[in-house]
Amino acid sequence: MAMNNLWEVARVDQEFFPGQDHGEKLTRGQMIEQYSLFAQKMQDEEKERGGKISNVILVRPIINLFASEWKGADYRKRINFNATKPEYAYKIK
Repeated sequence: MAMNNLWEVARVDQEFFPGQDHGEKLTRGQMIEQYSLFAQKMQDEEKERGGKISNVILVRPIINLFASEWKGADYRKRINFNATKPEYAYKIK
């Protein structure tokens, strides 16, 4: 369940640990925006060290954000396709 519906983890956490501050609730779009900033930072740091982190590896955590949603497969295909394009090397955001 969690692998295919990542946003459900927060709901389950709230049910098992009621009354605790669980922080700001983010939309999937906000999650992607925040993750893209993190992933870009990781790529920039790795580039400074002379290395490279594959875009394909960096986009894996967000691939299933739209699993079981209408057009979710199209979303995953587009993300994977763009991650392999040479012009997007070192560019996540």
